Amino acid sequence: MRSEKSARRDRPASLRLARDALSEVTAAELLTGVNAYALHSARHTRSKVSFSDNWFRLGKWRPFVKAARAEAHRPQEIAERQLSDAADAIRERKDWMYRHLPEDRVFQAVQRGLITREEAQAAGFLR
Repeated sequence: MRSEKSARRDRPASLRLARDALSEVTAAELLTGVNAYALHSARHTRSKVSFSDNWFRLGKWRPFVKAARAEAHRPQEIAERQLSDAADAIRERKDWMYRHLPEDRVFQAVQRGLITREEAQAAGFLR
């Protein structure tokens, strides 16, 4: 039988390693990574879940933070693609595509220089 002392983990080391991780990521990103790992490991047996000191020491937190960062940028990437697609449709005069575009999206495309104001006006926008 294990003694109670041998079953304890090195809490001060865990806190130090977590502080070290904060030199690479924000507290919010690290917390998101911790929560993602908790969800990931929820159905694992206790022997398969990393203790916090090992999790930080071995850098097992990095993939979870990286995935969270990628997910956080996803809405921005979608919005950028929508602007680009709108500009392409207007530039290529695909009226069946741009006919239902929101005017604010066309305005943003003009502001970003993806299309000219004249191209937008020729498509029936920004009168």
